[in-house]
Amino acid sequence: MERISELLFFSLACYGLCYGWIESPLVEPVREKFKGSELGRYLVTCYHCSGFWVGLVVALIWFGFNLKYLIMGALYSSAFCYSFDKLLRLLEKKLEGGSNV
Repeated sequence: MERISELLFFSLACYGLCYGWIESPLVEPVREKFKGSELGRYLVTCYHCSGFWVGLVVALIWFGFNLKYLIMGALYSSAFCYSFDKLLRLLEKKLEGGSNV
């Protein structure tokens, strides 16, 4: 059970950081500096892209410099952040009564 709670905590920590990076008005001045290039725009608007880098940093803090866990953490975080954001947006549309989902 400890492994499941650790995975849940890792997942939510990655999503929270990713969400804060992409959506928070507090980080807007930093995001504006990244929007000058195409790659930068992806890094500040795409949950897949940001999720990868957030996962890499969180895995580095969480597991230390273990290449296997760094790669797995980054890839997992990318998939989780993207999927969880899509799920939340879908639920948001459903709750608002939107029929085109």
